[in-house]
Amino acid sequence: MFWLVLVAAWLIGIWVRSRHEEADLARHAQEVEREAEAAVAAERARIARELHDIVSHNLSVVVLQAAGARAVEERRLGMVGGTLEKIEHSGRAALIEMRRLLGVLREDPGAPDTAPNPGLAELRDLVAGLRPAGLDVDLDMQGDFDDVPEAVTLSVYRIVQEALTNALKHAAPASARVRVLREQSAVDILVENGPGRGGGAAPGAGHGLMGMRERVALFGGELDAGPLPDGGFRVHARLVLEDAGRRKR
Repeated sequence: MFWLVLVAAWLIGIWVRSRHEEADLARHAQEVEREAEAAVAAERARIARELHDIVSHNLSVVVLQAAGARAVEERRLGMVGGTLEKIEHSGRAALIEMRRLLGVLREDPGAPDTAPNPGLAELRDLVAGLRPAGLDVDLDMQGDFDDVPEAVTLSVYRIVQEALTNALKHAAPASARVRVLREQSAVDILVENGPGRGGGAAPGAGHGLMGMRERVALFGGELDAGPLPDGGFRVHARLVLEDAGRRKR
């Protein structure tokens, strides 16, 4: 009877411990899922803020051009151009609504963001700033980017920035290679880093890759990220240029 009671107590203890472990694993999984959802939401809000700046700028140009053309027409013909007036009023109304949208998206409405959005021209500064930190980056930009939309160039910058930041965190000191290629109807981005002298490499999962996927999906592109055979890491992304593709065809 003594041994029976002892074995029963031991089995009950194992069962209780396993239930506790299962509950801990479930809580951990829920926390990871909440963190991932929060990271995706934060990245989408960041993308929306950046696109707001681009759209607002373009709307401002439309409004100014319509107002200028209407003024010229009034002076020349002595009458109000109805179509231009409607364009101007619609543009101004759209700008007002865009500013309201930005107020909703900003985490701190009292702290306006006045810094210009980075683009391809700022990639060289990004690379130069990482070299002293232990990441020797070789940047190769091929093709004509003059007609690439600002929203695309901004996303190219953010993807390269995130990939290099991951490499700096997990592989530095190491070397990395960045290639940005303008194709007929797409921009191809390749970022590869070595394993680093410490043996580490950027992980194949994380909030950074989630943000990259959100940006790539925005332009109907593709993202492939994973470890290299030598222990390094590779990020390959393509952003589709629909308007450019139609013009070329």
